[in-house]
Amino acid sequence: MEKNARRLQVRIAKATQEGRWGKVKALQRLLTRSFYSKMLAVKRVTENRGKRTPGIDGKIWSTPAAKSKGSLTLKHRGYQRKRSVNSVLQYHIPG
Repeated sequence: MEKNARRLQVRIAKATQEGRWGKVKALQRLLTRSFYSKMLAVKRVTENRGKRTPGIDGKIWSTPAAKSKGSLTLKHRGYQRKRSVNSVLQYHIPG
């Protein structure tokens, strides 16, 4: 897991040194969407001092099954939850 993510990070650093900015952007995109990177991110969050602090979803991923399921729910723009329409923003405009 760490090996695959590390390999992408090394490729990004090498492309940066060479000034290949298109390649850097493509590799960064690949890294953020990579299964191994998501698993590594979940591992880092759930195996540190703050592991008992719930995340934005209000849940604590303590079991291996929860960690696996949690890593699959990660999207490119972070944790995606079902959003409901805010009733405060709905109002009738007379006329």
